[in-house]
Amino acid sequence: MADEIELKLAVSADRVARLKRNPLIRTLATRRAVTSRLHSVYFDTPDLLLAKHGLALRIRRIGDRRIQTLKQPIPDPSGLQANREFEVEIAADRPDLSLIDDPGLQAFFAEHQVAALLAPAFETEFERRAWPLEMFDSTIELAVDVGEIRSGDQRMAICEAELELKSGRRGRLFELALALHDSVPVSLETRTKAVRGYSLFAPVRPEPQRATPVRLVPEMSARDAFAEIARNCLAQLRANEACARRRDDPEGVHQLRVAVRRLRALVGAYRSHIDDAIHVYLADELRWLQLQLGPARDWDVFVGQGLARLRERLPNELALEALRREAETLRQSVYQTAIAALDEPRYTTLLLKLALWLDGATWARPASEPGLESPLSRPVGEFANTILRTRHKRLHKLGGKHAELGEPQLHKLRLLSKKLRYAAEFFRDLYPRKAARRYVDGLVDIQETLGSLNDAVVSRHLITAAERRLAEHAPALAGRAVGLVLGWQAARIDDDLRRFRSVWEDFADQRAFWG
Repeated sequence: MADEIELKLAVSADRVARLKRNPLIRTLATRRAVTSRLHSVYFDTPDLLLAKHGLALRIRRIGDRRIQTLKQPIPDPSGLQANREFEVEIAADRPDLSLIDDPGLQAFFAEHQVAALLAPAFETEFERRAWPLEMFDSTIELAVDVGEIRSGDQRMAICEAELELKSGRRGRLFELALALHDSVPVSLETRTKAVRGYSLFAPVRPEPQRATPVRLVPEMSARDAFAEIARNCLAQLRANEACARRRDDPEGVHQLRVAVRRLRALVGAYRSHIDDAIHVYLADELRWLQLQLGPARDWDVFVGQGLARLRERLPNELALEALRREAETLRQSVYQTAIAALDEPRYTTLLLKLALWLDGATWARPASEPGLESPLSRPVGEFANTILRTRHKRLHKLGGKHAELGEPQLHKLRLLSKKLRYAAEFFRDLYPRKAARRYVDGLVDIQETLGSLNDAVVSRHLITAAERRLAEHAPALAGRAVGLVLGWQAARIDDDLRRFRSVWEDFADQRAFWG
């Protein structure tokens, strides 16, 4: 049994040759590359019991040898792919589970009669070119794999580089990936070959993923809490890429955008404690990513919520249907921009740099003077209290004057409530559950009640763009459609602002849950 820690990089087919010739590989290699042809068959039960438990079982042929491998995932805080490997040479083409030296797994196999139910599910065949590399204090194997995954008539290309840590520091994997990416653009591949094989064998439609709860404990330092929250945001970001790429579920792009907003909120909360250069980089790159994703979400809201609701009220209104068609065309155009951002080299650079900084905690500003303790060493509860108290006061100061506020100030009030909500959700595990949930629910009510105003502000340039297209061939319909939309929005805003008074009063009466 051995533990495997690796970082997987997807490479486009036209860049593989360039990657193999990269001068950095020749500089770091301790000997010449070894090329081999690998064929593997993956096994599972008819109900995919192994896959459901995160296990991957294969028999790999290397020349005349057969190697049986079972991989069991290990939680890894750095975000790398980590597995416990049970590997043994066998003589047959069927797995022999008795050779897996783990009492817990043996009990699992026996309970479910796994050995008798195993059957081939899919196979992989690829050429591997591998180099042993020495990078400072670490040994890394770089393997470039090119081939395919097969399941029945289904095929999926394999074109990737695996960086496996043999000894040394995890952070070196990110450093090497960044160095390679700088000359030959790659992208992060979170799915193992087994996961991709199962996607062929038993396709599952990717679904949007909401943020999972952030698990903090009072004993954590503020520094460790930052890393935990940031990795939670990154997990949500990566989990929604596949759904967003399908373009058939607006929630995928929405959750991508939420993940970026959460990261921005976290960076803002820790602003004075982040290294200046790193803060500037993160602020700029996260803003860029949000700007790439924002228009797609804006059109989703305008078409899928605003126009859709109005057309339900006026189903026979031809002007609205004509405006919807133009808006849909524009929505598809900005979706291309949003999805293209995920393929941009700067997106991969952002992910790799952030992972590297989190792994070594190098994102943090050092103590102001040598020998002084950094504020980030304080318990996270003390840090959270300060953040929540400050943001709570800002929101109450502006919200207390809500009856006097104009449109720009109400928009600012909504943004303040959103930032406070993210901070409260980040740290809620540290406090009494019911009080924290009630407080967050109050913030949600503020956002939703001011949502119609926000939608109207955001959609003004969208309405203008759709109207311009429609006016080219149906000016009368364009004018009528815009009039109907603006009237509908004005009515919704008036209704929501009337309700906002009671929403605010309910929230203002709540006691701060952090004490």
